[in-house]
Amino acid sequence: MLRPSITLGIPGDPYTLFYDYDQIEGKKLGSLTSDQKVIWFRERLNMTHMEPLRRIWKDSEVFEKLLHSKLDPNARCSFSIAAMALMLGVVEALGTFRNPVISRSNSKSKNKKAFLEFLTNHMGQWNVVAPNTTASVADILWKSFRNGITHDLRVDQVSGADQLWGSLEFQENFSDPANTRFEKYGNLLRICPLAFFKDLDGAVKEYFGQLSSNTNLLKSFQSRFDEVYPSQSAHLSG
Repeated sequence: MLRPSITLGIPGDPYTLFYDYDQIEGKKLGSLTSDQKVIWFRERLNMTHMEPLRRIWKDSEVFEKLLHSKLDPNARCSFSIAAMALMLGVVEALGTFRNPVISRSNSKSKNKKAFLEFLTNHMGQWNVVAPNTTASVADILWKSFRNGITHDLRVDQVSGADQLWGSLEFQENFSDPANTRFEKYGNLLRICPLAFFKDLDGAVKEYFGQLSSNTNLLKSFQSRFDEVYPSQSAHLSG
């Protein structure tokens, strides 16, 4: 398979948007300005995370092909949990670009803080108390989905007064069609992954839009970018 060859309109064109090819081999990232690094990172994030997710959730043909592959028509396939984990990972990672101090902390809660940093500032619709409960939707996203899937390979129950289990369910199957993102159903907090992606997609675009006008945010981005994609290190990362 050929490497990508992508023209970004910045010095060093074309790029692959893979760190090992563009920097370890090509030594291209070190000479870029902050604004040019934003362009590279934005396009990389879109190629490696957002566009694959967009095709899963938005392209009905891709959705069906993933469920019913010709490789083995009898094989069982469900990708909702894996895709949800990936979306939550994007939220958490971008939180460290908004506030790189979090990633340098020795606090046991730094990963959750990074998650909430991005969610609070760009996806406030999910940083609320779940209807008819005392539970925080953000807390359930973190404990039940992010931690549950990452550590237990399942969506977990969240301890507390409501004892809710997270559950992935498409909005069309909600008991109340007025609920667009999530709903309490028995002891489940149903989360619509398609709604989460829609809000994440908008949040990512909003964040990159703010980088062009917010100097402090851009400085934070530059600091974290240089840590994750160092130009003077042999550190290898796809």
